[in-house]
Amino acid sequence: MSEDRPDRDDSAELRPHVAEICGQVVSVDHLDTSLDQILRTRRLTVSERLDRTVRVEPVFESLLRPPFPRANRGLLQLLPLIAGRGGPSFRQLTSVSTRSLPPPERFAGNFPQILSPHVAEFVHEHPLGLIQCGPSVSRSHLIGEIALAFPSQSLAVMTASRADVGSIQQDLRRMGIRSQRLVTAREPDRAERIVIGTFSSMAHAEVELEKRDILIIFNARDAISNRAQGPLTAPDLRGRLYAFQQGDGKFSPLEEDRLAATFGFQRVDVPAPGFEAVDINMQWTPFFVARPNGRTAMEIKRHGIWRCEPRNRIIARLATRAREQHHRVVILTETLEHAARLARKLPDWPICFERDCDLSGLAGQDAMRLQAARSRWIMGTELITTAAGLATIRPGVFNLLIWAGSGPGLPPIPASHLASLSGTRGQLTIVDIRDRHHPLLRRWSRSREDAYARLGWFERPFNISSAICRANNFLERLQGRNS
Repeated sequence: MSEDRPDRDDSAELRPHVAEICGQVVSVDHLDTSLDQILRTRRLTVSERLDRTVRVEPVFESLLRPPFPRANRGLLQLLPLIAGRGGPSFRQLTSVSTRSLPPPERFAGNFPQILSPHVAEFVHEHPLGLIQCGPSVSRSHLIGEIALAFPSQSLAVMTASRADVGSIQQDLRRMGIRSQRLVTAREPDRAERIVIGTFSSMAHAEVELEKRDILIIFNARDAISNRAQGPLTAPDLRGRLYAFQQGDGKFSPLEEDRLAATFGFQRVDVPAPGFEAVDINMQWTPFFVARPNGRTAMEIKRHGIWRCEPRNRIIARLATRAREQHHRVVILTETLEHAARLARKLPDWPICFERDCDLSGLAGQDAMRLQAARSRWIMGTELITTAAGLATIRPGVFNLLIWAGSGPGLPPIPASHLASLSGTRGQLTIVDIRDRHHPLLRRWSRSREDAYARLGWFERPFNISSAICRANNFLERLQGRNS
């Protein structure tokens, strides 16, 4: 006689996992092995052997359940993507919700010191993210702009440096904004709407960090340090979380993973005071021909790029087709020699280059062709130019740029063409050639693609956000590293 057993609930296996949100920390009820294998980072540990030699070993660490509490709310943006790739599905359960904000105050005429209103819009729309600042941008001034945009909300500005605390307060005072410094162990009697202090000073009861509406980390690298995790992992934290990232500082893979886990994939750029980054969409065109002659990099570039007639024909066809589709097209070259070669394929296109260029090294017909083409440029919808020539053109004239050159780094696009006035988000499509006809050129194409990805430039429709592309790229990178 068989023993009676309760019916097994097979539907339990199909139920979505629960991702519980508590402040800036996300926890999952239980993790599939496959998910735990994906959402993990790697750090190196050093140990000494018996023979006194040093051994370096990688240690994997889960981003969803780290060995010590860490802020990881940014991982929420990955969960729908994982489910869409055939992974487990998730149901979000919010234990402590993030504060919502009213629309930012209108700035026109009221606050002349407001230069970057798109930053306040970003804070209003996204509960966490990174604010990327150019070298000439004052982070303290942006803090003041956020404070003016949300005059009824409380702010906490955190930094690892006591010197920063004083300088931030001085800059806010110049903008007419009152704030309070917290750098000593002494408990403040009362806390102002805006407090500025070190991470440890935020533990004071009077600060009431858990009730603050907006939390700002002055330096993104400090946010992933161990000293920052105390205030950021408080279970009752309700503030929206942002950090400034200034300059082109390099981050290790571990730091990049922890930044993504902490702040997610939403970014806002302030390349210069009063400007925002142009929305870039990448397009790639593959190219295969016989391997070019040459031993040195310069010889390979000359014969495989500048003088490669099949490649130049493809560029000319791309440019002609884009113009017929009513794009305003500019072909960017790295040399006048290449510009002259392209001018043979596009005889009606004007050419722009610096006035004092020496054309004596070009063939006689090419030199005359360049001079005649330069005289045709006034203002139009098509142009062949060098980087120096493009720098003389008003930004926003063109909405499609074809990079005709090559090399391992970014195209020499003048910075003025990658920024637009704050609140007037410009768009630019960059077409690059994915060279496959020489090992060196292949490496250069892959290097450029990596450089584009670091800036958030992806091949995508404009209705797909860069944040989604960054999240997908992050997942692919984790899977490739952990496979």
